[in-house]
Amino acid sequence: MVRDLDVARWRLRSQHLVWPYAGSAGEAVGSLLAVQAENPSQAAWAVASRTQNPDQADLATLLNDGAVLRTHV
Repeated sequence: MVRDLDVARWRLRSQHLVWPYAGSAGEAVGSLLAVQAENPSQAAWAVASRTQNPDQADLATLLNDGAVLRTHV
């Protein structure tokens, strides 16, 4: 039987919110498929919180190069 605690641990680990963290912003976004946030700073925070050594320039480069797409409806 799967316990609630097991599901919580699995979700934290699979979303890189606990070890093992993603190695880069690209890895974090790629493993999640998408990041939802109301504004860009919140999206950047969500990516940084999942990355072992967050680097603002790393995410900015991905956005500028088109490797990560930001949309807003």
